[in-house]
Amino acid sequence: MSDTPHLTPVEIANFWALDLEDAGFREFVEHLAGGCPDCCGLAGQLPWPLEILRRPAANDGERAASLENMLDFRLRSRMKKTLALGLELAEAQDQAKDEVEGLVELDELPSPPTQMLLFARAKGWLAEARGERREDPERCLFAAVLAAGFAGSVKPEDHPEGEVANLRTETWTEVANARRLTGDFESAEAAFHRAAGVATEMAPLLESAESAAHFLLALRRLTEAEDLLSFLQRVQEGRGERHAAGRICLERGIVAQLRQDDSAALHLFLQSLQLLDLTNHPDLALAAFHNTIDSTARLGHFETALAWLERCAPMYAEFGDVTDFIRRRWVEAQIQAGLGNLSCADTYLRAVRVDFEDQNLFYEASLVTLDLCAVWIRRGKFREVACGVDEAVSTFQALKVRREALAGLLLLQEAARGEQATVAMIQAAGASLRAETTRS
Repeated sequence: MSDTPHLTPVEIANFWALDLEDAGFREFVEHLAGGCPDCCGLAGQLPWPLEILRRPAANDGERAASLENMLDFRLRSRMKKTLALGLELAEAQDQAKDEVEGLVELDELPSPPTQMLLFARAKGWLAEARGERREDPERCLFAAVLAAGFAGSVKPEDHPEGEVANLRTETWTEVANARRLTGDFESAEAAFHRAAGVATEMAPLLESAESAAHFLLALRRLTEAEDLLSFLQRVQEGRGERHAAGRICLERGIVAQLRQDDSAALHLFLQSLQLLDLTNHPDLALAAFHNTIDSTARLGHFETALAWLERCAPMYAEFGDVTDFIRRRWVEAQIQAGLGNLSCADTYLRAVRVDFEDQNLFYEASLVTLDLCAVWIRRGKFREVACGVDEAVSTFQALKVRREALAGLLLLQEAARGEQATVAMIQAAGASLRAETTRS
């Protein structure tokens, strides 16, 4: 096949002439069987060979040649059916896309829907759910439930073995993710069990299990999350999927951070950098480097952290978004505070707090306020500390943070009012509140 994802007219013509090597022939058939609308449409425009006449063979040689021609014809007939199915799928995908985007009125929907349309609808609404997962959890849930419903109506016998089971696993996993994001943890757990129950192949099952680990994190079941992620990493490494193993290793590092084990977190982040495909997945590469720098600073290796932060500056500029850049300035401020440059850290943190507020990230802005309080204590500004802690308490209470997570902050508030607050108390309160940010 060519270097592009699609077939060329020459390759298709060679296929009809049976002028392809075995490996190329298999690749060709698999590509068309996948339903690529561009290639199926192109192949369908080419003339089909005449039917092979069935005539009696005079000898074994002619008999063998006749049999070969018969097999060729059957193959071409089968491919013609494959092309027709591919074109039907393309039309169904277009119809489903219009439905998802709200371009079709209810009275225009095909009734009853074909099996191909049900399949396309399940795929289309699943993609919509995934796209809305972070932006609109309610829309994500709506789309995921629709996708699961359509997938449940698709007949497995009309599709390649395992395809429908995989689709059902993916849709129920997305329902579980959406339930988790909307705070319905009981229904989320039930949906994860449903996803695992219909899985028949390893890949979708592993994807569902990784989502289940995120669910365990949301419930603060950190030991269970670590055990599951550790198992999944071993499985992916055993399958030779180094990048997938690296992504899971990165998640394990975040779990270690939540457990306030910065040494283990740093080890896992460094390991993830060895496993991840850094070239083709720069977003994950940036996350791995940022968390490595952050853990290095938390362990008190401030000069090393600053050196790595400067080396990674081009990566933040090229691949980071607005929030990534703010977080870079945040960790830089914490490094400056660690190096004793308190005036510089104070200035940086004030700017970072404003930037987070401009992005409506008030939770993060209040965490920055606590970092400022730690700097103010070291500078002897106890009045500012008391005001800053009061402000943080008001914000976290307005955001409806769990009282358990607020306990340390409330103790800090009493201590700050009596000018008895310490940096250690601020760090403990901040660690508890940082752990809450992964609930969403």
